[in-house]
Amino acid sequence: MSEILIMKRADIEDLARSIADVVAMRLESLLETRQRRLVDRIAMARMANIGTATLDRLVTSKRIPSVLINRRRLFDSDAVIMALNANPPSDAPVSASGGPLDLPNVAP
Repeated sequence: MSEILIMKRADIEDLARSIADVVAMRLESLLETRQRRLVDRIAMARMANIGTATLDRLVTSKRIPSVLINRRRLFDSDAVIMALNANPPSDAPVSASGGPLDLPNVAP
């Protein structure tokens, strides 16, 4: 014979909370161990929705952070997006209200 399981609403809510706690703990550990990746100038320009020439001017004027490894310039996309949101370039796209567009926080 099959057993019938009857759960009270409070039991279901407790179960849902327990599942949510387990998921949150697992996601937290994944986020803590996320490795930051450096991207090249073409990928960074694409992520920021700007041209490579604009990106090069921003690097030259030290308005965005970058690292030079041997002869290769690399970017931490999170740091660049934060810098662009704080101080957008004059030729960056603007919103309908005339203010800077909010650039997405894109993870590589």
